[in-house]
Amino acid sequence: MNKLEEHEELRRRAALGEAGAQLQLAWEYAKGEIVTKNIDAAIGLLRQMEAKAPQLARFNIAKIRYLEGDYRSFVEELRQDCAAGFGPALYLMGVYLKRKVGGDEGLREAIRYYRAAAQNGHLPSEFLVWRLGKLGFWQRFATAIPAHRTFMRSIAIRWRDQDDIRVLT
Repeated sequence: MNKLEEHEELRRRAALGEAGAQLQLAWEYAKGEIVTKNIDAAIGLLRQMEAKAPQLARFNIAKIRYLEGDYRSFVEELRQDCAAGFGPALYLMGVYLKRKVGGDEGLREAIRYYRAAAQNGHLPSEFLVWRLGKLGFWQRFATAIPAHRTFMRSIAIRWRDQDDIRVLT
């Protein structure tokens, strides 16, 4: 099956309301590699997906908006899910603040969001808290093995299911 046939099959499954197909097709439209780039179509598909997987749909809408530079809408999409403690949303907000605010203040805010995400089971955030935290040499050394385990566990989970919320970035 070639790329165009795969795309048509994906469109058929998305039209039937299959959430995974809607997500995949939305990213095809967002990237514009197989089909013409169409952000509105991508977001429309994710809005349809929102009935079945609301947090995952909003996270992907926010991610597309972030990649497109629409930061105001990006923050609005994530606000509700951050308040609900959705790990991937908290992680993405941390990434945004670290880049947008910058400096020590941006890093502090990012770590605050990464900590909240880690407390809600988001493994990449747990690793980032360890890596970006103000640990002394011996504290970092003493926690290196658990941090390495967390990192390896996140790779294993992502390999099995890249949409698992514990590793979604």
